[in-house]
Amino acid sequence: GDADSRFFVRTVIRQADVFKTPDDVVVSIPEAERAFAESLDALEMGRFDRRFRRTDFNHIFLNVLPVVEIDVEEVETVCRRIFYRFATRCWKLRVFAVEVKVCARKKTTGVPIPLRFVLFNPTGHMLRVEGYVERQDITTGILRLGAIDRENP
Repeated sequence: GDADSRFFVRTVIRQADVFKTPDDVVVSIPEAERAFAESLDALEMGRFDRRFRRTDFNHIFLNVLPVVEIDVEEVETVCRRIFYRFATRCWKLRVFAVEVKVCARKKTTGVPIPLRFVLFNPTGHMLRVEGYVERQDITTGILRLGAIDRENP
């Protein structure tokens, strides 16, 4: 019989213009949406191969290279919006997790903050989003993920 398989799709985003409303509310990052759609296309093409008909727990990783002028909360909102736009397709392609790596520049301080967001929807009914800040351990130099300070994002 068919063996279960898993795909891990990595996408690099080299341009990340932020679209906003006239009152400065972030609406989208079109290049990230396009890259996500292309990641789903790649996953779909892989599933056409008879060896990989039964895939499950697939993972998509989006790496946004440029620093983005956006606040932490807005990054999460954009991530949710992109996922919900493609939710049916993600479920059909058995995408278990979407991970987004982005460096957001705070509007108030101008300080760039390296972030990771992981979006899970294992049941297809409720999206769970976990946000982290990347920090380098000063003694070991190892990159670690820490909780986002919601009081002072």
